[in-house]
Amino acid sequence: MEHSFGLLTLIPAVVVIVLALFTKLAIESLIVGVLIGFGFIAPFEGWFQLHTYLLNVFSLFTDAIQNNIKNESYQYVALVCFLYGALIELVVKSGGMISFEKMVLKKTNSPKKILLTSWVFGTLLFIDDYLSALMNGTTMRNITDKFKISRELLAFVVSSTAISICIIVPVSTWTIFLGKILEDAHFAPPTRGLYEYIKVIPFAFYGWIQFLLVPLVIMRVIPIFGTMKKAQDRSLHTGQTIPKNSESFQMQSTLFNETANNKIWTLFMPIFLSIAFTIFFKFDALKGVLMSLFITSVVYAITKVCRFNQIAIAFVDGSKSMLYGLVLLLLSFTLKDVGDQMGLTKFVIDGISTSIPREYLPALMFICLGLIAFATGNSFGLYAIAIPMVLPLAQLLGINPHLCIGVVVSAGAFGAHACFYSDGTIMAAYGTACNSFAHALSQLPYASISFIISLILYLVMGFIL
Repeated sequence: MEHSFGLLTLIPAVVVIVLALFTKLAIESLIVGVLIGFGFIAPFEGWFQLHTYLLNVFSLFTDAIQNNIKNESYQYVALVCFLYGALIELVVKSGGMISFEKMVLKKTNSPKKILLTSWVFGTLLFIDDYLSALMNGTTMRNITDKFKISRELLAFVVSSTAISICIIVPVSTWTIFLGKILEDAHFAPPTRGLYEYIKVIPFAFYGWIQFLLVPLVIMRVIPIFGTMKKAQDRSLHTGQTIPKNSESFQMQSTLFNETANNKIWTLFMPIFLSIAFTIFFKFDALKGVLMSLFITSVVYAITKVCRFNQIAIAFVDGSKSMLYGLVLLLLSFTLKDVGDQMGLTKFVIDGISTSIPREYLPALMFICLGLIAFATGNSFGLYAIAIPMVLPLAQLLGINPHLCIGVVVSAGAFGAHACFYSDGTIMAAYGTACNSFAHALSQLPYASISFIISLILYLVMGFIL
């Protein structure tokens, strides 16, 4: 839109955050914030036309929902989530996780070792954050329950590992996406975007710090405090590892065969296939999980892990379990649309670029873009909009462009990690069967630690580079 909304662009996101904090209701808060945003966008022609205005607001809302359902990005995410849900349901019903649980419990005898195992396991699933969060959380949650580790703490380990590792390794679904943006912005030649992104990795400070923060928290070098401590106290003193209102994120699964001798290969084969096929299909997570699901189903049936008719039921059950999260994601996509139509990202970048000395620009961009990502919960959308805007600005002011890209990448990772309704938060909540709000609120102080350290580093880099 050509019309400038100025500071009004911030109101929808602020309303969502404040309502979510006070009501602890994510879907309802998003709906209210989105409707307020469309209230600004819809033309108001006087009180005598109030009914027309309200109809326009409602029409904008319904049109946005329909457009996002048809949006290729949302469809891709929805299909990946449905298929991962089906694959995980198959794996859980196969009993492979029970065998893994027995193996881990034989070799580890302390909560710290269990959580470090989760950190390492999640790191090995670096290829995709959804795969890492869902598989790591689902595999480890019954084990951590035995040591009275709260689901909030497990979700912190799972989420922090899944998101941070994806931006600091040379090859993942995140880095492939970012490499493509660099090509589209003509910062890298065609097919060379990934090579250019490798130069950005040293400047992705939030990813590095959050990844290394996890073992420091596990080993209590950084203490458990705040809401996380309350969750741990609840778990230790009452044995209630799962927070209240987590039912929407729980998969109620029974084994295909309760009397069968469960084999650990039924867990690791689907994971290996997902990673291998995702790489084979040029880091297309959708094709990777689809092929893994197909081969896993055939092998399970041939080896009599289950019958073919049980596979179809598991598909449906696993896919249904992801619906609540996908509604949240649909509304977060719609909130991003509101921000785009009101010019949120452009307003922020234009504001800081015209009034701030160049040395402070990386730090201030990190603050502003990090808050946008936190408010909208859409890191990939932020990357697609902000990187093409930031690159010319960096070149104009003589700032290291790889540093500026690292700022945007870190800001998006912070949003995915800290936002109450981001896809990263939702996937970690599903993986660990933990209420998404309880998970986000308990890990927010630790995300803030990484945010502040990253901010200091970007401030220093602004004067050095």
